[in-house]
Amino acid sequence: MKRNNTTLFLESPGATTPISWVDDAPDFSGFSEPTLGVLQSSWQAFLGSGEEIEIIPDPPPPIPEPDWTAFNLAMIPPQGESDFEFWLDQFKILYQSSLATAAASGNAVETQRIYDLLKLQYPPTTEQVSAWQALADLHHVPLTF
Repeated sequence: MKRNNTTLFLESPGATTPISWVDDAPDFSGFSEPTLGVLQSSWQAFLGSGEEIEIIPDPPPPIPEPDWTAFNLAMIPPQGESDFEFWLDQFKILYQSSLATAAASGNAVETQRIYDLLKLQYPPTTEQVSAWQALADLHHVPLTF
């Protein structure tokens, strides 16, 4: 038998039956006869066997998809100017558009490469880096500022 935080997996030849785990015990309330009797008998036999339940970890949560649109709009909002725009204005339009195109297309590798090259020429402040990284993290965009 195996269990994670919410489910007991009752294993028998040819079948594994998931059962809700509530208050440190299996919850058989979702089953009816004859299955209920079989499960209860199996559970009682297990309790008398002296075996221990193997605790299996819950699977890790799925990695959220990057929200490039929200990230790009936060970095360069439709109205007003951002710190990122002030920093980006130091570069020729070709460099600006290369970075914007890579980010707009959701190409993390190319966006990171271009940003890394630009920051060598004009390093952003620690405050800017922190704010931009917070936006990337918030929108699950895999960039390192």
